[in-house]
Amino acid sequence: MSRYEYKWLDPARREFRLLHVLPENDQAPTDEAIEIVDLTSPVRCTVTHASLDNAPEYNALSYTWGDPGKTVTIIVDGAEFEATKNLEAGLRHLRRKDQIVTLWVDALCINQKDIPEKNVQLAQMREIYVQAKSVVAWLGPSDDNSEMAMKWIQEYGGRSYELNIGGVGGPRLISLLDGLDAPPDKPFDEKEMLFAADLREQLSPANSWHADLITSLLRMFKRAYWSRIWIVQELASASDLIFVCGKATASDNALYDALRLLRNFAQYQNLKWNAMVKETHFKRPTGVSLMSINTGGPINMLKFRRAPHAAPLIHIMRTFRFFSSTDPRDKVFALLGISRDSEILGLRADYNKTCEQVYTDAARRLIHAGYMDILGLVQFPKNIPGLQSWVPDLSRTGYRAPLQQRSLERKGAPGATRLEPKFFASAMKEKILLRRENTMGPEVTLTLSVVRVGVIKHVGLHWNHEKGVGQWLHELYRLSSLVQNTPENATHRAQAIWRVAVADQEIRQGVRKPRLADEKVHTAYETFKDTDLKDVNEKALGDVGLSYYCEWLQSVAKGRRPLLTEDGHLGIGPCEAEPGDFVFVLLGSDLPFVMRRESETPEKIRIVGESYLHGVMDGEIMERNPVIEHIELC
Repeated sequence: MSRYEYKWLDPARREFRLLHVLPENDQAPTDEAIEIVDLTSPVRCTVTHASLDNAPEYNALSYTWGDPGKTVTIIVDGAEFEATKNLEAGLRHLRRKDQIVTLWVDALCINQKDIPEKNVQLAQMREIYVQAKSVVAWLGPSDDNSEMAMKWIQEYGGRSYELNIGGVGGPRLISLLDGLDAPPDKPFDEKEMLFAADLREQLSPANSWHADLITSLLRMFKRAYWSRIWIVQELASASDLIFVCGKATASDNALYDALRLLRNFAQYQNLKWNAMVKETHFKRPTGVSLMSINTGGPINMLKFRRAPHAAPLIHIMRTFRFFSSTDPRDKVFALLGISRDSEILGLRADYNKTCEQVYTDAARRLIHAGYMDILGLVQFPKNIPGLQSWVPDLSRTGYRAPLQQRSLERKGAPGATRLEPKFFASAMKEKILLRRENTMGPEVTLTLSVVRVGVIKHVGLHWNHEKGVGQWLHELYRLSSLVQNTPENATHRAQAIWRVAVADQEIRQGVRKPRLADEKVHTAYETFKDTDLKDVNEKALGDVGLSYYCEWLQSVAKGRRPLLTEDGHLGIGPCEAEPGDFVFVLLGSDLPFVMRRESETPEKIRIVGESYLHGVMDGEIMERNPVIEHIELC
């Protein structure tokens, strides 16, 4: 049998292909309800062309390709087509007994070997998903007790959605759960209280089914589907969405609420366990934990779907930086269709460009637009050869936690975002627009305006998870002690250690990401001022109500090390920072950056990474009327 060959699509008519999955039984379609079947006969399909201007009714498939080396032969227009194993399983599960199923499927409906066609088709991909009657999110075949997970998601997520518990965030759920133990001032709705009681029983570690349920949910949200970059656009564009795993289904709303329940209940348990440890020496249960379930990525995917306005590219790029793609260029291309400013930035998918060109062009255009925080994604080593130091390697799926988070403005202009917590290292709240000729030309050196803070004189040990919080605090104390203290400022510097350890910020609280509260600094200092900081651990912090402080400390410390500048500024920076590196404040940036002179071309400077320096973050350096330098980055 011959191999399937594509026929040309007419871009002028905005043509695209549709895949028709033929029924198992060779009978005319009927209007009767048809069961989904899973038989062993080969999947057979036909392909037709349609125009987006007058397209027939169809559904779109959202799925992960899976291992390209594991394929199964399907029949397309009487010819053989090698589909990945996961795609073939999805088509088989969606095939009807007596009815043709019409789908748009990227791997089949786009000629992946035709670059000009691929560029055109991907540019209209968002519209393809928008026009689809529904989007079927294929999570994969039934496995790892997925039936239990899907059933729980649909039942408890569905009940939460009906009661509007998940939609109002964690505080509502926590207040309901607290109300089970202490009568509230204002009685809750009876249905809500019943749901809270059922949920607490379902997720209680004391129940026999707890380990099986949590394990099934853990494995469900570990599936590759939840970390693939193209899925973000597919879900955001769907007018109607259903999730399918094997023969089990879950609605979009049920799954979103279920994820929020799992996240918020984990936070509730964490709070309660800390209280119980303090009061009764209660020991946390061992084994699987709600905290280990990956809810962050899936929640963000579905949150973007619900956003009333499209977000800027920088926000989407930072949010989904952990996601992966088969082609590393798709870490940019997959997000252009759902960003509100890709056209303004002048970015479009072009598979004729190398990955180095795609990443460099995106970084240049974002910097030109004033989004200096793209530099916060710079980390080493880089996998893509040829990238300059200031160009983030977006192919990475592991990053340090950025020292600021970009979030949507609830009350601002549509799609507006803000960086939190609020730092003002350059004391300039307005964007610094760089000259276009200085940033846009692919061969032109990037030149930035900066103020020199100083030179790094000492560095501490890298964050070590095994040695934990105590070593991190001790290293900051050790560096701080190298500065000659007067009795007047000794207390101030000792308190500064507690701010520097977490980059002077707390874990996100609803819509806010605040700076570290004075009372928490006071509590930490007074509790441990006579303690060797090496001995401070998670339990000790939890005992005095600083569990969230400890949680954020471990997040911000990973991939970083303490540092001290020659003029006595204590801070933290990337683990690659070394004595002799410079610290600069970039005009238009909220943060200082560690940089290094290029040994071969000393007039040029390499970016090492963003940093936090105590006494610099609120524009103190700028108040001294400093000299503004212009540096060339390489």
